[in-house]
Amino acid sequence: MKKIITILNLIFRIKYEFKLPKKHRILFLKKHNLHLFKKHIFLNEINFIDYPDSINITVLFKSFFLKKTKNIYLNYLINYIEESDPKIIISFIDNHYPYYLLKNFFKSKKFIIIQNGYRGGDGDFFDKHKIKNYSNMNMKADYILTFNESTGKEFKKYVDCESITIGS
Repeated sequence: MKKIITILNLIFRIKYEFKLPKKHRILFLKKHNLHLFKKHIFLNEINFIDYPDSINITVLFKSFFLKKTKNIYLNYLINYIEESDPKIIISFIDNHYPYYLLKNFFKSKKFIIIQNGYRGGDGDFFDKHKIKNYSNMNMKADYILTFNESTGKEFKKYVDCESITIGS
């Protein structure tokens, strides 16, 4: 019974969209820390993927049939980016490995990942047990903005990117 209640809570908490995503110059992967940009950009100039809290049913449906990878989540991200056609993709979630695979599908788009917390503990991005599943997958980003130079150097061991130190 607890499992059923948990599943129902998840289903009804999710927002569903049926229209294709609007085309905007900037796409955020999640709404995390979006408020930091509100002073600098107009919200009508951006779009965001907020999966799994919000699911675009049209893109999800397309992801089952137009597969670029075996991973449905990665397919969803790829198809969403294709539909919204941004020039720049930004994320404040630097420890989410699938985001680093997206550049392989979109050579002409700029991917910017911004570090959002301390890195280096157990279970973190650089944890040898977690990263071994992705280290051979050609992880890329155009820029990773990091708290310090040493974290930037560590990212460069695993991700093909330019690291820029911006502080916290």
